[in-house]
Amino acid sequence: MSPAGAALALWLVLTALIIVVPTLVGVVRIRSITANRSNNPESRSFSRCEVLVPLKGVFPNQMRILSSIVNQNHPAYQVMFILESDTDPGNEPVDLLCRQYPHARKVISGVSSKCAQKNHNLIAGISALRNDTETIVLCDSTNEADAGWLVRFTKPIDTRKADVVTTHRDFDPLPPNMGGVCQAIYGSMMLVLQWLITMPWGGGTAIRRETFEKLDVMERWATNVNDDMVLGNSLYKAGIGVKLDLKNRLRTPLYRQSVSGFLTFMDRQIINPKFTNPVIWLFIVVSVLNSLVNISTAMVLSALFCLGMVGAAIGWVSVACVAMFVVWSGLLRSIHPFPIPFLRWLATCFGGLFLGGFVCLRSIFRDYIVWHGRTYFAGRGGRVLGVKFHE
Repeated sequence: MSPAGAALALWLVLTALIIVVPTLVGVVRIRSITANRSNNPESRSFSRCEVLVPLKGVFPNQMRILSSIVNQNHPAYQVMFILESDTDPGNEPVDLLCRQYPHARKVISGVSSKCAQKNHNLIAGISALRNDTETIVLCDSTNEADAGWLVRFTKPIDTRKADVVTTHRDFDPLPPNMGGVCQAIYGSMMLVLQWLITMPWGGGTAIRRETFEKLDVMERWATNVNDDMVLGNSLYKAGIGVKLDLKNRLRTPLYRQSVSGFLTFMDRQIINPKFTNPVIWLFIVVSVLNSLVNISTAMVLSALFCLGMVGAAIGWVSVACVAMFVVWSGLLRSIHPFPIPFLRWLATCFGGLFLGGFVCLRSIFRDYIVWHGRTYFAGRGGRVLGVKFHE
């Protein structure tokens, strides 16, 4: 094998190993943690907590999903739904729930032009907390939880084992089309990454109120395009650790998710850290693009090897790399809790890698985020420089 061929083989193998080995370790640990989850109720004192649910618009099965949040077994909790205006279509289901459940209420935040609307909603929610609230729970409106979720999720805070707890959501594509399965695969990748590098996820985080009030989160949210990475940076700066709870993940149904809808979702996921955590963004972009080129090269060389057009050494290395990609895909599928046929998952993994590479390349040239009918132009640190309204 020539020096160039040896360098190519080394690059193929190293890239594949860097992808597969951490994923394998993470998957083994995640499956072990999930298998050990206990549903047995435990006697303990409960802190008074409030679940903040920022919400916009309507979506399929909204009542069932929102009802799962107001039907928790927690003995001392309140739910606060936060909308930007009285004219939002989401008011109708929220008003119905507030009439049915005395522990649910609604807060109108008003429209913001200085930060992301979700940030503005969260600020309004924090400002409207009840005086006796001890634990703040941030929960996205698209999350579905079982009745015992809140009791289990807040236990580390109630027992003084943590000041901040975060979890993860699993995307359930209905039906399992290209866009939905791509997002499910992304969710599995983020699950592994979350285990490797723990950061709070704004859609499922609980924090002790006194801890939150010591941070500069409210001030930063008020001018920023992002919520969870800002919270994570503030916690890191203050030296406060985040406990990752993978036993109590949430379900996010994806109804008829399109490829364009997935790309819009991914734009936010990739571009947000470009502003708030540029090192993380650069790592993601380089990793995705390198992986895309690597597996594409391995597949082409494997095909040429089968046709007798490349040597045995580089050919078998390429075949091994393709096999490792298949293994990697299977590992990700093994921690996804909803049934998706393996061949569909595998094919979507390859297609999704190209879509992810496209989004990463596009993020290099973009300084804005499109979110819920608005374009947010952001600068250094995620500071909002301007907002364009499409509605």
